[in-house]
Amino acid sequence: MKQSLSFYFGLSGTVSQRQFWLCFVLPWFVIQSLMGIAVQHDSIQLMDGIWTPPEVVFSVLGFFIQLFVTWATVALSIKRLRELGYPARTLLAMIPGLGTLWVWFELLFSSPDNGHPL
Repeated sequence: MKQSLSFYFGLSGTVSQRQFWLCFVLPWFVIQSLMGIAVQHDSIQLMDGIWTPPEVVFSVLGFFIQLFVTWATVALSIKRLRELGYPARTLLAMIPGLGTLWVWFELLFSSPDNGHPL
């Protein structure tokens, strides 16, 4: 349990391309899809201005899930970039749009064996 928590939330170590895809990108897609489906459910009306107790619980739970997913995104991205050989470039993610796309391209399609594509 501790090892899996440090995998997702710790900033030390590296993450291979396979681990990044199978242990982060796929679960991230599933979590975001399930959250989207839950928001679209008929019994949850978050925009009507009157929140029932299940809606409050869903909102608070959703906030914490998104908070954990955001931190895991940052931690695993730093580890993946470290494995590729340039941890200082994680700051490019701070540039809206272009920087984020560039970093995602590097994380998803670069490997230390074939060098850096850019």
